[in-house]
Formats: sequence, C-alpha cells, structure tokens
Amino acid sequence: MPAKTNTETIRELEKAAVLVEEKLDGVRREVTRLDTAHAKTADTLAQLVTQVAILTEKVADLKKSQEESDRRRWTLWLAVIGCLLTLAANIVLSFWRK
Repeated sequence: MPAKTNTETIRELEKAAVLVEEKLDGVRREVTRLDTAHAKTADTLAQLVTQVAILTEKVADLKKSQEESDRRRWTLWLAVIGCLLTLAANIVLSFWRK
C-alpha cells in the first residue's frame, strides 16, 4: 500500500476540520440553550425566595394572631369565672343574712 500524498492528507484533515467545526457549532448551540435555561432557573429561584420570605412573614403574623386570640380567650374565661364566683358569693351572703 503506497503512502498517502500530502494532498490526500490535507483533504482528510480538511474533512476532519469540517467535522470538528460542525460538532463545535452543536456544542455552542447547546451552551446557549443551557445558558437560557440557567437564566430561567435563576429567575424562578429568585421568585421562590421572595415567596418563601412572604410566607414566613405571614406565618409569623398568624402565630401572633393566635397568641393574641388565646390571651383574649383566657381573659374572657377569667371574667366569666369571676362573675360566677361573685354571683355565688352574693347568693351565699343573701341566704346568710336571713
């Protein structure tokens, strides 16, 4: 088998260079697609962080509201118990005076 001439070798190298350029173009398109996807992901993540911060504030507000509601409920129950004890004491005193 005779050795390849320089012209044949150059043609093979040119074909290989074309193939490499085509693959490189494909890789560039893929990188561009990934950059776009990354930007969308970053935007979505920023929105999620904002939503989590808002939800955290709302949960804190709900906890405060619940604590305030519990405090008011206990105050109401104490007032009712105080009224009942006063009524009972007045009934006992009215029977005791007679």
